[in-house]
Amino acid sequence: MTSAPAFRRDDADAVDTIAPPAPGTVRRGMLRFANPALADWAWPYTAVRGAADGPHLALISGVHPAEYPAIEANIRFTRELDPATLRGTLVSLPLIDVPAFLERTPFVSPVDGKNPNRFFPGDPQGTVTEIMDDAIFRGVIAPADALIDLHGGDMVEALIPFTIFSGGGDAETTARSKALGKAFGLPYLVESTPASGAIGGTTAHAAAAAGVPSIIAEAG
Repeated sequence: MTSAPAFRRDDADAVDTIAPPAPGTVRRGMLRFANPALADWAWPYTAVRGAADGPHLALISGVHPAEYPAIEANIRFTRELDPATLRGTLVSLPLIDVPAFLERTPFVSPVDGKNPNRFFPGDPQGTVTEIMDDAIFRGVIAPADALIDLHGGDMVEALIPFTIFSGGGDAETTARSKALGKAFGLPYLVESTPASGAIGGTTAHAAAAAGVPSIIAEAG
């Protein structure tokens, strides 16, 4: 696989979680997951901790790595945040599928031909995509109080903006996911359930099943 210095850091922490920074500060760095199947790659992250205590939000993008506006929006958003004005913690991973990003491959990973957004919460004994999903789910998504997953129209960028929330969790998680989707403010809000033809293995479904309110926001 092709590698790039921006995603290879010898000092990247070989841990599955990102420790929050001190109150009122920002930490940026590279994360290297401990599973040896992921040893060739590192993941950029930003952790922002507000001056006051509060909820923990996970903000991710690049599950489909050719959805560039979502990745750029995530990066710009975290750069503009002032921790002095925040309450709580934000952990951002702007690029989830690093292997596919390096190969400029849309939708599926060139390593195993799998779409990462069909295999969450992942499998530590599976293929590379499943192992990556497991590491990100356990290390970033599961510890959060809420998840926002940014997506877009991929390379063609042909998309009517909308937000998806999962109706597959318990009633409280579903209600909070719906409220999060409304607050995000895109024109259309879709509840994804088995009756509506929900696709399994997405970040939102896996998070909701674990009790984490979540949305997938599609724009760009």
